[in-house]
This record gives sequence, structure tokens and C-alpha cells, in this order.
Amino acid sequence: MKIESFSSTVDKDLFIERFTTLPKKLSHNQTRTLSPSSYEKSFLALFPKLLKELFIVSIDGIDSGRILINKTEAREDSSFFGMLEYDISNKEILKTLLDHSEKWSKENKLSNLYGPIDINIWFSNRFKVEGFEKNYFWEPHTPIEYYQHTKDLGYSDYKKFLSTIAPMNLKTHLIGHASILMAKKQGWRLERIDFKDDALLESFYELNKSGFSRNDLYEDITLEQYQKTLYSFSKQVDSKYSYLLFDPDGKLQGYCFSILDNDVLVLKTLVLSLSARKMYFAPALIFKSFFDGYSDGIRRFCGACIREGNTSGRFIKFFSLKNQTTNFYKLLNKKLE
Repeated sequence: MKIESFSSTVDKDLFIERFTTLPKKLSHNQTRTLSPSSYEKSFLALFPKLLKELFIVSIDGIDSGRILINKTEAREDSSFFGMLEYDISNKEILKTLLDHSEKWSKENKLSNLYGPIDINIWFSNRFKVEGFEKNYFWEPHTPIEYYQHTKDLGYSDYKKFLSTIAPMNLKTHLIGHASILMAKKQGWRLERIDFKDDALLESFYELNKSGFSRNDLYEDITLEQYQKTLYSFSKQVDSKYSYLLFDPDGKLQGYCFSILDNDVLVLKTLVLSLSARKMYFAPALIFKSFFDGYSDGIRRFCGACIREGNTSGRFIKFFSLKNQTTNFYKLLNKKLE
């Protein structure tokens, strides 16, 4: 078994090529939806000044595992591991990757390691731990072995998240309808999102920063990083049930980003300004999205990747409790000695 680091390699371009094409070469990944290697290359290039390291493990000349480790600005004593992929038939590969990640963290005086988190929590994070009967493209869908093997190496559960898929019915929209009427009465308006129009790009960026800044392990990203990742993704999916919320002065104060995944309407992101939250306009956005979906024949919805106990998950109680299915995910943590 051989381990190589990006910092010590001579041919940097070849290393990145190997790193970004490794996942699709693993046998257990043949049925998984993976990010294109071209996206991963451009993603890594967006963080040239970030203190980070990449590792690749190979066995008999065959690349069999990879990991990214980086310092985070969220906590001054912490690092994140992410972009983890390895041959699940050989746990020693994971051990080698994590051992070197932990060593790198200690050398940089970082004593807390969290993961999986790709660079920071704006991007892909969490292991899937339950709900493997159905994987969705918008959720973490790592094999259960990734979670189990990492736990075996001394990592502890840090936070739990869930996605609940449930039936919709019309009676659930009464509260939302009242909220919509209240917003309109006070001069606020709802408009369908058009991601082809970049006029609101900076407004989206600032609103996301403001809304997400209260989240655990949060740190800022630049406008360019936002535009070339999350905003770009928004343009590539069916988001016709997503809505904007404007105040009487025409300023963007919130939005819900809902995407259609076959027969499920997925509430992927809900962000409101402080003033919109104080006026309880969240139901207006949520139920406007779901009502339009219901009118078009959609009968299932999903609240995606909500932290367990988070107040944003309360809307689920307004839907049918029958025939619900829930997928669970976890972040892990290890205190480095």
C-alpha cells in the first residue's frame, strides 16, 4: 500500500486527474450518481489559498482511495475531511487515509476533525446512515460502510440530519394560504424564480450568507465560489416550483428552492431575512411551492437534509403522517490527542 500527497508530487496536473477520476473506478460506485471529474477539478481550483492537502492511496499501482483534508475558518482549532472515496473491501485504505489526515491536522495545530465535509458546509457533507432502499441525487448517498468503518476508527456522531418523504393533501395548505394572503395584504409579493436571469445573483448570495450564518460550522465563501457551484447547480435542475419573496420596496427577503425529482417535490433550501422570519412568512413560500406542485398532480413532497430538532422541520407535521419514509445522515467528529 502506497500513499501520495498533492504537496509532494511533481506532476500536479496528473495527481488531480487521478484524484478526480478515482471514484468511478471503484466497483461499489458503479450504480452511484457521482460528480463529474470536470466539476471536481474546477471545484478544487476555486480554493487556491485554502490550507489543504489531498491524499491518494494505491495498491499494486491501482488507485484505491482518496481524501481531502483542510483547515476551516468555522473554528480556529478544527479541520474537515471530505471528498472521501475508497475500496470498501479493504478497511486499511480508510485507516491510512484518516491516519495521514489526522497527522496533517496535528502538524497544523488543529485538534478537532469533522467530516465528511467537502471544503465547508456550503458543499457536500454527511454520511448516509439509513434509508438505502432509495437513493436520491440531491442527498448524500455514501455506502453504509463509509460511516461504519469511520466509526470503527474512533470517530463519534456529531450531528444527525434527515429527509422525510410524505404524501401531500389539500387540507395541509390552509395555513400556507393564510400566510400568502397576509403577505400580499402587507404589500409583499411572491414570484417564481428564473435562474436564467442572473440579475439577482448577488442578492441570492448575500441572502444565503445572512441566512446560513447562524448554522453550526458556518464560514463564508466568495461570490465566485457561490456562482460556480451552488448557483450553477440551481440552473441545471427542474426548479419551476421555487419562489422568491419581495418586500414592499422590492427587495429580496427570502426564497424557497424546490426541485422536482421524478414524482417527489423536494424542498431543498429555505432562506429568509430576519424581517421575513419575524413576520412568519416561511409558510407562504413553502405552501405556494407545494400547492402549485399539487395542482400539477404531484402527490409526494420531501423536506431535504434537515438537522434533527431544527425548527425548519416543523412544517412536516402539517402533512400526512401515514406512509412517510425517512432517510438519515450524520456528521462525525474526532478529538485529536
